[in-house]
Amino acid sequence: MTELIWQGKYDENGKRTAPLRVSPPFQIMETIDEPPIEYRSMLRLY
Repeated sequence: MTELIWQGKYDENGKRTAPLRVSPPFQIMETIDEPPIEYRSMLRLY
């Protein structure tokens, strides 16, 4: 079996350390269930 090892995975006593938790920079996007104004104006032409 293969194990990935990186610096900081184990402490000086050989015990595994907790992984670093980083909060990702997500952005909130809102969606509205209405067509864009340009599309609504095109529908009125027909």
